[in-house]
This record gives sequence, structure tokens and C-alpha cells, in this order.
Amino acid sequence: MALYCSQGDLDITAEDLAGLTTETGDQPDPAVVNRAIAEASARIDAYCGGRYTVPFDPVPEFIRQLAKPMAAYYLYLRREAVPEAREAAYKDALKVLERIAEGKAIVPGAEGRQEAPAANAGGGEIASAERLFTRDSLEGF
Repeated sequence: MALYCSQGDLDITAEDLAGLTTETGDQPDPAVVNRAIAEASARIDAYCGGRYTVPFDPVPEFIRQLAKPMAAYYLYLRREAVPEAREAAYKDALKVLERIAEGKAIVPGAEGRQEAPAANAGGGEIASAERLFTRDSLEGF
């Protein structure tokens, strides 16, 4: 299987880009594919940057699997219509990235994992001045 390009170790193969050809029937221009991969990488870094050290080095397989449909989607955007299957795969990848950003999903094998903030695990504590009006001081009103 031919390797078209590799941006940050996000390998895109002919199988990943099945159905994409230029107007002359040739395979996509590697420079154009590199731009699509860079767009996918930037989007992934934006979502994962709050939880992980980005860019990933090495890139976990999980992230590669999210990047491939995203890069293919960006390539199809250059044309008039994106096939439904490509758009659905892209939207699914974005949903996973949103869950990662929210701390509801993790990236297996990622370095520099940052914990999500605890959601008020032990209750809150409030500090204020002493009460001026109490039940005793207002008795009779």
C-alpha cells in the first residue's frame, strides 16, 4: 500500500483515500493531502491540548484512527459534495474529540495525560462574616 504522506506521523494510505482522484484520474497531490492532514492535526491538537501535551509524540494509534477520516473529509471539502459516509465518519471523530476535551474519554497510550478537574467531589465550603441577624436576635419581630 502506497504511503502518500506523513504529517506528525499520521500516515495516510491509498486505502484511506479510496475514491479520491484528481480531475485527470491521478491520485491526490501530496501537497494537498499534507494540507488536509495538517488541518486534521490542528483540530485534534485544539481538542486534546487541554488534557494532553500536544502535538503527540509518538502519535497514539487511537489519534491516527481519528485523523484519517478527518483528513479525507477535508480533501472532499475541496469538491462540491462530501459523501455521506465520509461526513458521518468526520462527525463521529469530532464527537470523540469533544468527549476527550470534556474529560469523558481518554487517549490510550498518550503521554502527558492531564486529569480532568474534580467535579465538586467533597462539597463546597463557604466563608463569610458572622451573621448579623439570627433567630434569637430577631425574636419578637
